[in-house]
Parts: sequence; structure tokens; C-alpha cells
Amino acid sequence: MILAASELAMHQERVSRHYKGITTALNELKSRFTDLNSEHNRMFEQFREHIENMEHIFINATKSTKRLLQTELEKFMDTIRVSLRQFRGFLDDTLATLRESKARFRMSFKLFSDGGNFSPEEIEEYRKKLERMANKIDSAEGFVMADLEGMEARRLDQATEVVNKFEHR
Repeated sequence: MILAASELAMHQERVSRHYKGITTALNELKSRFTDLNSEHNRMFEQFREHIENMEHIFINATKSTKRLLQTELEKFMDTIRVSLRQFRGFLDDTLATLRESKARFRMSFKLFSDGGNFSPEEIEEYRKKLERMANKIDSAEGFVMADLEGMEARRLDQATEVVNKFEHR
């Protein structure tokens, strides 16, 4: 009986550690996304200041100097796109790792009757917890993807607005 109780406690501890690991990884993912957004805000402010500091060039601007604005806009957007692609790769890798980890962990639950050390009740309880973890992973993905999808377009709109305002001075 004491052995069974300690084994149950050990099982619960394994599930808790796994859950904490998933939660920590998801929090890190959200934190990195927040950092990405902050970095893009900083980059946009630098872009805006850079364009505004070019005013002296455009006082008697020719068409070729005005093309410089488009070049600056393209450079800015290229940087944003690279950053978004890198983050998307990180996101995909992290989510795949978390899902694989959850699947491997779930497969490690073996019934007593199959030579394992879990009761059917334990497996059912842990299966439900793992399902909640899967929902957390999906929710985090949805949260980040919803914002990520529109980030490039929003940055392009912001940067284009700065360029257009500057061109019409």
C-alpha cells in the first residue's frame, strides 16, 4: 500500500513537471513574441526618425532622390520580413517540440495489464491533463498567429504612411 502511494505520488510529480515544462516553454514563446513586437516598434521609430532626418536631401529633390525613400522603405520591410520569418521558424519548432513531447509522454503511460505501472484511472486522469496541455499549446499558437499574420501588413502600412507624409511636404 505504501509502495502504491509513493508510486502514485511519483506519477503525479512526473505529470506536474511535464505540465510546468510546457507552461514555461509557452510563456517563453509569448515573451519572445512580445520582445519581437517591441523590437519592431523600436525599428519603426528608428525608420521614422531616419526618414525625417533626410528632409534636407529632399528640399530640392529629383526623381532619383525621391526613389531613395522607396529604397529605405524596402530595406525596412526586408528587415521586418526576415525577423518575422525567423520568429515563425522558432514558433513552428517550439510548438512541434511541445506537441512531440506531449505525445511521447502520453505514450509512456502503460497499464498494469500491459506490463506498465499505471492504473486505468490514472491514465484517464493524466490523459485529461495532457488534453488540457494540448489546448494550452493550441491557444498559445492561436494567440501568436493571430497577431503574427497581420504584423507585416501593419508595419508596411505604418512605414508607407511615414514615407507618404514625407513626400507630400
